[in-house]
Amino acid sequence: MMKYKDIFIDLDNTLYDTKALAAGTAIDGAYELLDFLRECGCRLHICSNGSLRGRMEKLKSLHLDSAFDSVICSELAGADKPDKVFFEYAIDKSGAKPET
Repeated sequence: MMKYKDIFIDLDNTLYDTKALAAGTAIDGAYELLDFLRECGCRLHICSNGSLRGRMEKLKSLHLDSAFDSVICSELAGADKPDKVFFEYAIDKSGAKPET
């Protein structure tokens, strides 16, 4: 059983390699990792600097637009990572408990 129920994932360089020659493709193992975390009962959240529209376009290009419980972006948070305001917004928006 996983200790943590809410997993916050940065889109760039975690699921999507911004420096790859084949930009627009997921990093090897990304889909399997997400499947594993779902099977463990985790809720998945994207946390990313940038606009919601840009994040959703990137997720759609990766066929991951419905893979996450929430997409949290700096545009809506009013602050970029690593600002504390961003993460407070992420906790509130996702409904996560800080200890999980």
